Amino acid sequence: MTGIWNLADIDVADTSTSYQATVFIKVAVSVTAAVAVAIHSNGRSKLAVALGGAVGLLASRGAPLRGTTGPTATRRW
Repeated sequence: MTGIWNLADIDVADTSTSYQATVFIKVAVSVTAAVAVAIHSNGRSKLAVALGGAVGLLASRGAPLRGTTGPTATRRW
């Protein structure tokens, strides 16, 4: 949720296409992680629990890294 404040602080029209693509990918990976964790938590079969947990773990680890690596990475402290 704290990332929402960073997105609200900038004017998207003033950002580059590569920055917008990076933010889109990061948000998509975050949503994927949330859906996978929900499937893991509510899964009734071993397959749902296992896949939900595995995808949720990988996506949860990948979302923060996407914003700090790559050609469009900038640190705004």
